[in-house]
Amino acid sequence: MSLKKRNSDLKIGSVVLVINETKSRLLWPMGIVTKLFPGKNGHVRAVELKTNKGLICRAVQKLHRLEFLDETDVPETCGLSDSPEEVGKTDRAKAFSSQEEQMISRRGRTITPREKLDL
Repeated sequence: MSLKKRNSDLKIGSVVLVINETKSRLLWPMGIVTKLFPGKNGHVRAVELKTNKGLICRAVQKLHRLEFLDETDVPETCGLSDSPEEVGKTDRAKAFSSQEEQMISRRGRTITPREKLDL
């Protein structure tokens, strides 16, 4: 992806990583674009970001945009027929029924429930 295309994708609300050359990539702060500052030719040159430390201004070259799928990017026929609520209910029902039948340890042994004394 060319630099022009990557920078033109920035818009208000985009999630970005702020590049810091003195720290490893895992420690780069994450921010949300709150304001765009265009140059004389109309291209975005700098942005204002909201991070956990506060508001900062950074050049576009010092940002790495994170890619997220929007709802508009997902095709209508993605192969999912059940809604998430229905899937969650069936998973819970299967989990409860399997617990009642028989419990097996990670090593393959059957687990018998403890018998408590009623004193």
